[in-house]
Amino acid sequence: MKKTLITLALLTVAGSAYSANQIRFFGEVTDQSCSILVNDNPTNPAVLLDPITAEAVSNANVGEILMPQDVNVRIFGCTTKPSQVGIRLVPNSLVTTGAGTANAAYFLKNYLVDNPTAAQGNPVTDNVYLRLADATNTALSFANGDARLYALYPQPAGAADPNINVELVFKVGYSKADTSAPKLGLIQSNVQYAITYK
Repeated sequence: MKKTLITLALLTVAGSAYSANQIRFFGEVTDQSCSILVNDNPTNPAVLLDPITAEAVSNANVGEILMPQDVNVRIFGCTTKPSQVGIRLVPNSLVTTGAGTANAAYFLKNYLVDNPTAAQGNPVTDNVYLRLADATNTALSFANGDARLYALYPQPAGAADPNINVELVFKVGYSKADTSAPKLGLIQSNVQYAITYK
């Protein structure tokens, strides 16, 4: 099973529910073996968002996902027939509001805030974020540290057909965690991803 990094380019208010001195490791044991492409890129895909104006962010509701852009996932080459296949997303760093409540919201932390040299002298925003959503633009929850999106896998007669493609979509867009005036600057956030099965 392959684990890769997606860089969401262009784009902690509240603390995490986990201790700062804790390392979490994620894995999965399976009898499946499929391949995955994100935006048709086999390694380290990058998603470039169109710039958003500070006015658009100011006029939006807290947590609203603005200018959502599709991220296309293709799963193929399965050697056995799972009932469902999907993508598992694990953010490298989150900003969380309302942790532990039904209204918890999860935003991808701007990597450039803690790594300003990567911005190469450009200004960096620290209060506008990127937020992930499913195909209907419903924000993903990372309450358990990861989020999973699944699609049904076709069930051909006989053995698995490695030529079958399963496609699914998730979205990334701008968002804000509070009502403070948005700061201008670059945003870059990262998530790791892997195939997951049901």
